[in-house]
Amino acid sequence: ISLQKIQGQLQVKGAVATIARYLQLLSQGFLVSGVQKHSSAAFRVRQSSPKLVVHDNGLIRAFERPVGVALSSERMGRYLENAVGARFIESGWETMYWRDRLLEVDYIARGPRGEQWAVEVKSGPPCESDLKGLRAFCAANSEFSPHVVTTEPCDLKGITCHTAEEILSMSALKP
Repeated sequence: ISLQKIQGQLQVKGAVATIARYLQLLSQGFLVSGVQKHSSAAFRVRQSSPKLVVHDNGLIRAFERPVGVALSSERMGRYLENAVGARFIESGWETMYWRDRLLEVDYIARGPRGEQWAVEVKSGPPCESDLKGLRAFCAANSEFSPHVVTTEPCDLKGITCHTAEEILSMSALKP
């Protein structure tokens, strides 16, 4: 969802500021969080639209129509990606996304213990073409280590693999 597209629909002065404030309130209530784009240039972060992460996939499912239709594998992958992003946020990780033209990484995450992960989420076994963005980002940002989250164990050269269960079981660190 793009704030600029919403503003175009509303045609009211101050609409983007109002929507941004609503997103801030929803984030404070752990309902919806806006994940900012990772960039070394601050102005690019401000210009980009946030990626929205809904903290309960049930909220997304409740508004899908028609009701009762089985989830496609593509839709299930989106639910998994959303759930992983929500878990990072709720566990105290600074969470962003990265996109450069056709390359993307689902989450760029900085952990409470100094971890720096570039994370690609896949609902099935990843193929090498799924990892182009992850490899490109980590080549340009060597302080980040590449990680893949999947529904089943995998073994990828140079990439740490996690099962979805492992990541979704993360908890916030106690101070």
